[in-house]
Amino acid sequence: MRYRSHTRPVSILACALALGAAGAALAQPANNNCANAVVIGNGTFSGTTVGATNDGSASCGSSASNADVWYRYVAPATGTITVTTCNPGTGYDTVLSVHSAACPGTSGTQIACNDDASCAFASLRSTLTFSAVAGTEYLIRVSGFSSAVGAFELSVGPGGGGQPPVNDACASATAIGNGTFNGTTTNAAADGTTSCVGSASPDVYYRYTAPATGTVVASTCTAASFDTTISVHAACPATSANEIACNNDFCGTRSQVSFQAVQGQQYIVRVAGVSGSGTFTLTLGDPPPPGPSGPDVTHHHINGIANFGAVGGIRGYALGSDTCNIGTQGLAWVNSGTPALGMNAYRLHNGRLLQIGLGFAKTACCVSNGPGCGTTCSSSGTGLRPGCMDVYGASYNGGQTRLAPRSVINAYTGVIGSFPATTGDAAFRRLQVAQTDLNTTTFAGARYFVEGAYIATDDAQAGNAMNNNSYMIVNVNQSSFDLTPASGTFTGHPAIWAWRDHGLGINTPDPSVSVFSVDVPQEGRFWVATKVTQLPGGRYLYDYAVYNLNSDRSGYSLSVPKGAGVSVSNAGFNDVSYHSGEPYSGTDWAIDSSGSAVSWTCTQTFAQNANANALRWGTMYNFWFESESAPTTGQVTLGLFKPGTPDSVSFDAPVPSSTCTADYDGNGTVEVADIFTFLSAWFAGDPAAYEFGGTPGVPAIFAFLSAWFAGCN
Repeated sequence: MRYRSHTRPVSILACALALGAAGAALAQPANNNCANAVVIGNGTFSGTTVGATNDGSASCGSSASNADVWYRYVAPATGTITVTTCNPGTGYDTVLSVHSAACPGTSGTQIACNDDASCAFASLRSTLTFSAVAGTEYLIRVSGFSSAVGAFELSVGPGGGGQPPVNDACASATAIGNGTFNGTTTNAAADGTTSCVGSASPDVYYRYTAPATGTVVASTCTAASFDTTISVHAACPATSANEIACNNDFCGTRSQVSFQAVQGQQYIVRVAGVSGSGTFTLTLGDPPPPGPSGPDVTHHHINGIANFGAVGGIRGYALGSDTCNIGTQGLAWVNSGTPALGMNAYRLHNGRLLQIGLGFAKTACCVSNGPGCGTTCSSSGTGLRPGCMDVYGASYNGGQTRLAPRSVINAYTGVIGSFPATTGDAAFRRLQVAQTDLNTTTFAGARYFVEGAYIATDDAQAGNAMNNNSYMIVNVNQSSFDLTPASGTFTGHPAIWAWRDHGLGINTPDPSVSVFSVDVPQEGRFWVATKVTQLPGGRYLYDYAVYNLNSDRSGYSLSVPKGAGVSVSNAGFNDVSYHSGEPYSGTDWAIDSSGSAVSWTCTQTFAQNANANALRWGTMYNFWFESESAPTTGQVTLGLFKPGTPDSVSFDAPVPSSTCTADYDGNGTVEVADIFTFLSAWFAGDPAAYEFGGTPGVPAIFAFLSAWFAGCN
């Protein structure tokens, strides 16, 4: 039952305000004022009204004290647009309104307004639709009912609003021909299957009638807010049995397929995701839609793995490379320089993925331009030409004089420094893996993976460096320790994805694993994977893996908050061994669980030792602990090693929940902020707050304050 009080328990509010005056003032969001509205297009955006003031108004759910923030939306196409906070990340009673582009946004300039839509995730959220004109700017105002404030997720685009898209079912596929179409999988069901992605994901459908006989290209390369897949089918229902073509990750995490169409024939085009949903732009026709601007390198296929033998129980390997330029310009190919291919190995065992080996980075020699990338290989240009493939075998890629130390490579800028052309024993500079780590008797049921990680100078400078990694599942011969392919190449994905995608067996995803990217502003990207496993006796195992894709600033620390009263045990850490003269230290990170967080920290700062064991590009470190506390969502912080702004990045992840009811925000400390968090939830009608201590209504506030003043033991 919804509760909206238009009178305030004055003594409680006065107490809260007095306590708040003693604390630090809340920082205002960057888009607090209409004049500073954040420019957005279609997609999903995280925001907050905590600390915001009021400078606008709306005809619904409005009062003079509404805290509000602003977005300036530029419509990419003409049509009906849905704006919604009906997302899991919205935590309070929101009000939405859309206004004409001129500030201030008021009810006089209002186009649409909503308070309290019927949402799939929760009540007291908002959804509205309005008619947009391509290229026109609109102001979107996010506020709260009465004094409610909090964090929210705002989705903007065609469809959505808590309702499934009109083309959710294959039988209701939208009829299209050649052209460009905006769509969404938000709130869609998962009812189709394909050969290129094993797991089901929300999907939508289009019924394409070919206007002519010939090659047709279907693509989401132009725009998509999530990791898409595309498949083409002969009829409904869409299954792998009637599949004509399928692709995942042709252009980064977006997809593109080509198929031979017959004039007048109808085809079913299915757009889905790998694990999530969102908005996309689908293009169909011939010639293909534009791909990434500038040069764009991908490790298209791992064409083999060379085994050079063992030295002191350490095996030396190298990966073959079918390399594609899927961009629009030639990719520079410099002798003993760009591009450079780093090589890694991983083991997935007992529900945890660990990196077990790394090698130096194979630098370029001489380029060949051939077909094989799925698009036309350009006949003109320099370097690796657009649409063309360069092929090198694994043995050649293991040539030691061309293997560059990772320390001479800036993964973010793509600049590759000079290095000595030195040779050594069979494992020198190559992908090194301890033979004991490959023993399937010791690690019964383990799955193994190898990964290629490209760094390319002009690819990085064109902003196309996020799709450069690819991985493959391999089998391990227990006599020769040869690594042989057990799958195709998962192009454009770092191997950290394998933890989820093959966690319960090859092509059988582990739904308890989450994988997501975390970007350093104006710099590189980290990938993060998390898993929480319930253990016997009511305990939980918390697992985190962090992979540095291309951040030169590197990782320095990881801090996981734990609620007040939470104890942890069996905390652990895993890194990977450097070798062959690489100057980086191998000292394990220090672990501390004594305070309000479990933290892992590199033992030296950058100022103390520039070659300390920071989380460098192309490496994955693991962190874990056990706790008796069940998981909740909290802010995990990744500290950065090299100086710069910011000095850390944060992300939402599972953390142990507080056993202390006074620690209402679950950050491990009982403080004034807990009162404001509780009151915000109470006014929003959150049952956990409104019925706190089993005393519904205003008595719940007194019950909480009693617990807060009592603190935690």
